[in-house]
Amino acid sequence: MRLPTILCITALFYLACQSSTSENSSDPQETKSEYRIAYNVYVPDSLNDDNYEIFTMQMDGSDKKNITNHPDVAWTYLAHGIKIFFISDRDTAGRVMQLYQMDYKGDNIRQITDFRLTDSWMGSRNDGQELIICPHQSVDSVLYLIDLDGNILEKLETETPYASDPSFSPDGQKIAFVGKTKRSKRDPDFNAEIYV
Repeated sequence: MRLPTILCITALFYLACQSSTSENSSDPQETKSEYRIAYNVYVPDSLNDDNYEIFTMQMDGSDKKNITNHPDVAWTYLAHGIKIFFISDRDTAGRVMQLYQMDYKGDNIRQITDFRLTDSWMGSRNDGQELIICPHQSVDSVLYLIDLDGNILEKLETETPYASDPSFSPDGQKIAFVGKTKRSKRDPDFNAEIYV
């Protein structure tokens, strides 16, 4: 249910989004670390009824900033260092999601994938150099391990009719994901479980 003008925080998480800023000094001792929280907000506009933006704020809730500010659907799904990875339909038809990367300020946006993705969480390993993502059912029925240029490094079978929301274990050796017994939520026997 949508509540107009009320924040619809769907993915509030503590960002590993750490920026290093140096104030007129190259001395590492004077480098200040800043942690921010990234979250999604439903922002009604005249173009779309599903305009979600990515905002960031300080740990104390101050300095809220809309860092996407675009009439697309933009979901934040992963942060690593100063990078935020998100899916969006900004350069495609509605709900045809692609993977993008930007910095924590919303600058340096670039498209990573050229194939359609499912609206799904993702994970990273190898210091954020490899991502595990979920292609749309119309593309493939496996999980993809990709690099930051969108190259598919490996296709990973899940042995379930449908899988989404993959995440690596802290050591990067195992993957947890949501597996479903049927391909559609409309199926009366649809059931989701967590698999490793």
